[in-house]
Amino acid sequence: MFKVFIDGNDDRLRLEDSAGRKIGWIRGHTIGFGGLTSEKAALRAAVDGWRSLEKTLQRGYPGRAPRPVNESNVGLVHDGAYEWIADGFRPMARLLRPQTERNYEDSFALEFLGPSYATQHVTIAAAQAMWEVLSEHVAFATPDATPPVVAPKQSTLASRILAVGVR
Repeated sequence: MFKVFIDGNDDRLRLEDSAGRKIGWIRGHTIGFGGLTSEKAALRAAVDGWRSLEKTLQRGYPGRAPRPVNESNVGLVHDGAYEWIADGFRPMARLLRPQTERNYEDSFALEFLGPSYATQHVTIAAAQAMWEVLSEHVAFATPDATPPVVAPKQSTLASRILAVGVR
């Protein structure tokens, strides 16, 4: 479980665990979580977070087409502005490296983009569902976070960098 606080205005929310530590944020339709120890941990967490986000969106919007992920196709992609964890060329989550302009923490972070039609209630529900699966990947996960049933599998996914041409 986590607590949700308004952080400046209604479209900016801060997510904290039961100990009062910041675990993530919601800005509009963007849901972010930090505390990931490595790029490999971020890749694994992105797949789990994506699946959780998709399940929540399917419950909130039953007519929405499902978008499954092919784990063998997951890697890093650059679009010129951001670094993404993508299933092929379909972005799943924005990767925020430690100590950068968008991430001042000492750990990796992920930002998931929800659809523009999602209400704030659905976005918060998605963040809650995502935290339940992502908490096992986060270095500062709290004792009340759901422990993993089995040890997380080591990723066998290779990272790749794609250059996007600009006209």
